[in-house]
Amino acid sequence: MSSEVARILTLRHGEGWCGVDGTWGGHAGCRGLSERGVRQAELVSGRIRRDDWLSAPDILVSSRMRRAMETAAIVGRDLSNCHHLHDCRLCEKHPADIEDGKPIARGEAAPAGRESKAMLTARVGEFFEASADDWLGKTVLIVTHSGVIRSMFAALGLTGSRHIAAEPTYTSITEWEYGRSAGGATSWRLRRFNDCAHLTPGDLVDD
Repeated sequence: MSSEVARILTLRHGEGWCGVDGTWGGHAGCRGLSERGVRQAELVSGRIRRDDWLSAPDILVSSRMRRAMETAAIVGRDLSNCHHLHDCRLCEKHPADIEDGKPIARGEAAPAGRESKAMLTARVGEFFEASADDWLGKTVLIVTHSGVIRSMFAALGLTGSRHIAAEPTYTSITEWEYGRSAGGATSWRLRRFNDCAHLTPGDLVDD
């Protein structure tokens, strides 16, 4: 790979118990992966080992929420030469403390302390702006959340994309390419979105 290009694979975590129960899954409220979520993570782990286009990532980064860390632990078991990091800037939108772990109530006013969509987009943009140049010449696998993947389009200046509102499937892979020209200009390119070919019909979740 050219030293001027980074391949960035964003992987949504497997199904979590908070998704099954319809509860807020922040740092305190997330109870990790459901049984189906574990199976989904095993399936995508096998695909990463098997498919040449995925290659062996140099760096594995995950959110600090339990469902993402459990997914990353399964995926990273056989990646012996991969540097594993965690970063809270890759977490899902943070709920307020008073609602974390409680049922999601649609249509209610947001309580004080809940992170806004704009705040999420800002911290996602900060993460990629601070990290992308260090990834040039490398393949990076990021285990994160639907909200982060969707917010990347705005954070990276790709607001015209038709994919912004799309919901990534659990353990789906979205591939990005980041480059810097000899003149210093940077660019982001979307290579694939929501690739979940490793999942069987029984592992797909309509959420």
